[in-house]
Amino acid sequence: MAPGPYFFQDELIGYNIGVNEFNNGLRLSAASASKHHPDIRNGSVVAVHIPIAAENGSWAQIHITYFTLLCDPIREPLLPVTTGDFDADLIAVGYTPWVDPPPGQGVNGWIAYVVPGVRNPDYCFLIYNRPELRSPDGTTIPALSLSFLLDWMV
Repeated sequence: MAPGPYFFQDELIGYNIGVNEFNNGLRLSAASASKHHPDIRNGSVVAVHIPIAAENGSWAQIHITYFTLLCDPIREPLLPVTTGDFDADLIAVGYTPWVDPPPGQGVNGWIAYVVPGVRNPDYCFLIYNRPELRSPDGTTIPALSLSFLLDWMV
């Protein structure tokens, strides 16, 4: 597999998506580390930079939950942190936190993940897993699943 960054099109819904950078050990504030210690369990919080752009006329919306992370040796995909709990930590290092864009619009942000029990993971895959959708005219858009090896870091 070629090293990133990666760029791909989800042609059926009219989006261009990038997987630009991977920070495998986001620096947390003391307050954030203390508050989230039970969830992190001697692991890491990582962040992935994902810019997306909608093509003209796109009706669809891309959600943060379409992006999961799989890091060795954890066998289950890790869900993105959707609560904003690490937004201050992302901002402190100069990153813009991801916010779900309105339908037909883009975003240029970072998504945080908790990788429990693994410090500075170095073998992770980002999985884009868009579910089946229905277009405004009633057409069924099949699901799309792609994975990307995150083998470069910031």
